[in-house]
Amino acid sequence: VVTKRIVSETAFNEVAAFDPSEPETNMIHVYLKGTVEQCEAARDLVMEQIGIKVFSRLREVPTSSIPGDGDDNYGAYFEWTIGQANGIIEDD
Repeated sequence: VVTKRIVSETAFNEVAAFDPSEPETNMIHVYLKGTVEQCEAARDLVMEQIGIKVFSRLREVPTSSIPGDGDDNYGAYFEWTIGQANGIIEDD
């Protein structure tokens, strides 16, 4: 059980965005600021430090798919799918 949040919502919003902003199904796109290479390096650092792998495969963001006004430097994204078993994970 995770007993504390790793990042605040404000910190998350500085580096990532959900599309759609409120999930409508069990799958959501997560857009990340930075290049694919920068995001993979950050993922690897998190895995090394706390043992959590947030995503496996990143894709480069097509310019036409960037959320918001397109000026937020989103360079990578992944699809995040939540299965039925994830419903037992506590919020805190």
